[in-house]
Amino acid sequence: GKEMDADAGLPFTRTVFDADLSYLAGAWIFGGEFNRGHVSLPADGEADWTAFLVMGHVDFNGWSGLTLRYDWFDDGDAWVFSTVGGEVQTRRSFTVAPTFVLDEGFGALVELRVDKSDQDAFVDGDGEPTDTAVSVAVEMTYSW
Repeated sequence: GKEMDADAGLPFTRTVFDADLSYLAGAWIFGGEFNRGHVSLPADGEADWTAFLVMGHVDFNGWSGLTLRYDWFDDGDAWVFSTVGGEVQTRRSFTVAPTFVLDEGFGALVELRVDKSDQDAFVDGDGEPTDTAVSVAVEMTYSW
């Protein structure tokens, strides 16, 4: 649909195709997602991107499980990641996330994610450009 570029104040059109799937195989749940995006920019022409994600999750018992995830994103026209030098780049990431049930309705996960780009799109601990970033997240949720 039609959107407005907040920085330039120019309208543009964005179209995104998204397909999702899931499959249950024994104790495993597998999932996937495919994205294809297109923008029409009045001043800069057109840009496209393609991305996909695959994941698997297994519960070991009533209180612990593990999620594994791989995703890939090709910004072939340097539009999505344009804040990082405007370079054409492809990014990949791999995530390992153990999950825990702490109590009824109360869960937690610890996520370790490694991102990799074919450009120096990240900054390391010394402030130097690098093609790899590692992050850790802890999440706790409660539902009632």
